Amino acid sequence: MASHPTIETPDNPRLLPDLDVKSFLLSGEPWKSVLFLLLTFGLGFALSSALMMLLAVSLILSLMIVGIPLLALSAIAWTYLAQIERARITMLTGIRISKPYRPLPEHGWFQKAKTFATDPGVWKDLIYILLLFPVGILQLFIVLFAVVTPLALVSAPLGVLTGGEVTVQGIAISSYGGAILAAVAGVILMPIAAYAVTICARGHALIARWMLGKRGGNSSEDAGTANE
Repeated sequence: MASHPTIETPDNPRLLPDLDVKSFLLSGEPWKSVLFLLLTFGLGFALSSALMMLLAVSLILSLMIVGIPLLALSAIAWTYLAQIERARITMLTGIRISKPYRPLPEHGWFQKAKTFATDPGVWKDLIYILLLFPVGILQLFIVLFAVVTPLALVSAPLGVLTGGEVTVQGIAISSYGGAILAAVAGVILMPIAAYAVTICARGHALIARWMLGKRGGNSSEDAGTANE
């Protein structure tokens, strides 16, 4: 039976993880996915807030001459922030994202500035970073539901023994028989939750690959970038 292509290669990224449950759970990918989704919330808040503040100051000061260079520095800054995000995605999901920027002309600062300012990759970086925080909020809820619910169900017997009643997702469990059934349900849900968070992380990475990557050849290295 043919094996699935691995997601670690940039040429064949997949949304669905390995269907061999044992090898999947032992691979460590579910834990990396949980970390990736939690970091999305934290980094999204930090990067989006810093960038919006910088853009606001730049736009206000653009009424004066000093604001124009600050806007240019803001644009350069968000391309570096996007590169940090590419590195994070590669490290935690195995999907490599090549920088999409057009090579800058060798001479002439005006031509360099024009090439940079009209590069679609630069503006897609901005959109991605600004969307990172709201997406991170959604992914945080997914992680909390997928991780906390199975653990709460598995620990229900202990809670009933020590406290008399346990409430999981609004459902009260007061009998020991019900707690045992809840624990069994929690064990069944654990691999399902692991697949859910992994698919969520991979889906994020594939969308990021489309937004932050080079069209038609993410597996190859860039001949030049707007940051070099």
